[in-house]
Amino acid sequence: MGKGGTRFVGEAIAHRSGRAKSSYTNKELRKNMEQFLETGVHPDLERAKQSAGVVVALPDPDAQRPHIFLELTVDNRNAGRLVIEMFEDMAPAAARHLINRVQPGSSASLLNSTVHKLLPYYALYGGKSSSATFPGGQGVPLNSRLQHMMRGAVSVSRDGSEFAVSLGKSLTMDSTHQVVGVVRHGLDLLELLDDVPRTPDDSPLMRVKVVKCGSTNAQGTDDPLDALRAKETPEAAAARLKQQSADTRNAVMEALQQGMSHKRTANEAGMDAGSSAAAADADADAGAGAGSSRAAVANARQKDAAGLSKGTRTAAAAAAA
Repeated sequence: MGKGGTRFVGEAIAHRSGRAKSSYTNKELRKNMEQFLETGVHPDLERAKQSAGVVVALPDPDAQRPHIFLELTVDNRNAGRLVIEMFEDMAPAAARHLINRVQPGSSASLLNSTVHKLLPYYALYGGKSSSATFPGGQGVPLNSRLQHMMRGAVSVSRDGSEFAVSLGKSLTMDSTHQVVGVVRHGLDLLELLDDVPRTPDDSPLMRVKVVKCGSTNAQGTDDPLDALRAKETPEAAAARLKQQSADTRNAVMEALQQGMSHKRTANEAGMDAGSSAAAADADADAGAGAGSSRAAVANARQKDAAGLSKGTRTAAAAAAA
């Protein structure tokens, strides 16, 4: 039958049976099945869901996923905090793009950005910035399983230049934005934003502003930058600097004392070694002196004995004569 025969037979059977033709070869069928067993996603199932208008629920909460927060004000009054669970495991590039925008030092930070468009019960749009365009010019990679199917779905535009939050079921946004997360805490704030008055071109009449943002935990209670943002009074700053100076001085003094203690110990060890060496030299000198004295005494005795023996012999000779 030759290469491609399986595909031809499949299409012919589909045509005779009145079904839509299949365009899969055996190799493609095996690949799709392997993908389904690994991820639970199969092209035919996805097409069937889309054609039937089936909406897939967003993932269940997972505290292990990254979380970010946006703290909003409305007309310069504190409105509340949105805690957003990010689907970095499902839309990694797009999710990381938004996570990066809430980090300190970002060139396209969401800090002090505003909501520029508000459609009640549909969506709000904010953080518009040309410098936030997704790198590469290709737009954010898409994952069709993540849909704007509920209030609180968080997304980024296809070019990455803005973020959006669904204020209701807004599936038509799937063609312009990629869902990257969902609001887990702060849904009551979204209800409040539904009531913000608007201009004819859907801009909010009351300024909605991001006054604080960053990474957080699943409960939204952790803000690593709180300590950096805390404002000190001059008195508190002076007291802190004084304490830091005292701590530094104490640390230096302790280090000096330890150094001097080590030096004294080394000197004492050197003196003890010198004393021991001097004592050993004295003992050696004393031993040498004693040896010399003993040799002198022995020599004297030998001389006396020799003299006595000579005198005896002389006296004996005289008596014989």
